[in-house]
Amino acid sequence: MDKNWTTWNTQAMQALDRGDIEQAERAFWQACGSGDPRADSNLGWFYFLMGGSVRDSEAEARYWIQKALQRSRHPRILQNIARLRFENGEFAGALAALQEAHRADQSPVLLYNLGVCHFWLGDKAAAAVCFREADAANAADLLCAQCGAVHPRLAYAFCVQGEERTAALRRYAPERNDMELWDYVLLCVQCEAYAMVAPVLPELVSQWALTDQTLAMTALCLRHVPAEKERVLCCFSDELSEERDRLLHLLGLLFAVHALRPFLKASGGLGNAFGERLLRLLALIFLVLLAFHGFHSARPAAP
Repeated sequence: MDKNWTTWNTQAMQALDRGDIEQAERAFWQACGSGDPRADSNLGWFYFLMGGSVRDSEAEARYWIQKALQRSRHPRILQNIARLRFENGEFAGALAALQEAHRADQSPVLLYNLGVCHFWLGDKAAAAVCFREADAANAADLLCAQCGAVHPRLAYAFCVQGEERTAALRRYAPERNDMELWDYVLLCVQCEAYAMVAPVLPELVSQWALTDQTLAMTALCLRHVPAEKERVLCCFSDELSEERDRLLHLLGLLFAVHALRPFLKASGGLGNAFGERLLRLLALIFLVLLAFHGFHSARPAAP
């Protein structure tokens, strides 16, 4: 029975990888014929992934995963119900399911997902512990490449502050995907660790759509590492001349405010303080533009 279930499940996953949704659905249904509750749960997980493109996906997902949960508390089934609850904003319920699963399965994916739930519930200390343990398991490739997760070292950096965050960023190399690159740069800017950003600025400009957020981030970094300016500008083709001009305008604004500081300083402490506050205000405005592009968009990794 179990062999039949795993065979059909493998065929379903292969069909998904090929983008053959109809074949995947048929194979998941065939797996359900084995009577194994994990097959029911995986069918629910399939409908969850489809997000409304197949049948009434949300209702089907909840039905099949709940049905499986009534028959078994297998960690995989608990992870599927946790993801369903998480996407419905039931973070405490998702955490409870993952904690139960964790008692039987200490896999890095489970640890990572526990961290995500703790993070969304506002318990960054608990989240940091989970991300640190997931990172210690040396499973970053599994989490990032196969499960679509943010690198646990980067996730950990979002949960800590000050020197600890800077140290965490030094241990992380942004080499996996553009979303992680953005998170890395955002965290470095928040830590004012601009020298750490310099090597990846051209990559940031090349990989990301040149929105106001990207240009603001780049300008803020170039203000502190001006030696990288020419290398970054070389990334703009002739077709992107308008975006290049917008970047230079933002950069000029930041340098102009910075240049005012000696004159403000001549007027005494109040003037100098005003200049510093104005610079920090501009940086804050830029960061507000960027605030919703960080780890707050993280979701649990696929089990």
